[in-house]
Amino acid sequence: MLLEVTSKEKDVVRTGPLLQQTAFWGKVKDLQGCTAAAFDVRFSLEGGAGGEISGGGQTTDILVILRAAGPNELVAHVPYGPKFEPAEELQGYFLEELSEALRRYLPESCFFIRYDLPWKSPGSKTAPVVPARAAGRSRPARRSRKFG
Repeated sequence: MLLEVTSKEKDVVRTGPLLQQTAFWGKVKDLQGCTAAAFDVRFSLEGGAGGEISGGGQTTDILVILRAAGPNELVAHVPYGPKFEPAEELQGYFLEELSEALRRYLPESCFFIRYDLPWKSPGSKTAPVVPARAAGRSRPARRSRKFG
């Protein structure tokens, strides 16, 4: 996988269905004392000659929020991003590559990046939890007890 990250003005983040990945949200977070930064992300599963991203690559943008975590420490937060969802077997690798590419744009005092992903968790594909009543079991009888 090839991945390129470039910094961009946060006012030009593309609007989509995720409020937390919009220019508006960046302004809100700036007003709350955080620092919002925007990036274009280009990626491809296949590279061209010389390791460049081939014409079949995809582009998305992400909004990253920097907030204080201590006197001289920052954390980066990517709320509901990135918007692109790679195949399940590539998700970890994609996030690792994205984090490494973002690292050069983040201050040295930033010690980790938190992603709140808009993707389904691989564990969510298990059988749904069925309430006891729907499974044919009844609820235990309620008992009251006097204390004192």
